[in-house]
Amino acid sequence: MTKITNLNTVEELPLIALKHVVLFPKVVTPLVVQRTKSVAGLEDALAKNGRVIFVAQKNLKDDTETENLF
Repeated sequence: MTKITNLNTVEELPLIALKHVVLFPKVVTPLVVQRTKSVAGLEDALAKNGRVIFVAQKNLKDDTETENLF
């Protein structure tokens, strides 16, 4: 088991909301990223440090509000 101790960060990371999928650690899961905002977030992350935050949506709308995210 790997212990991560330095989780403090002040940088902003792209947040990508996922529909119909939940990601779990150490499990390979294919992702289809189609929304323009999500693609832009991934491209931004790849251009910087490769870090991104994925969250699951509670609804299936393309434009969702923060209260509809887990």
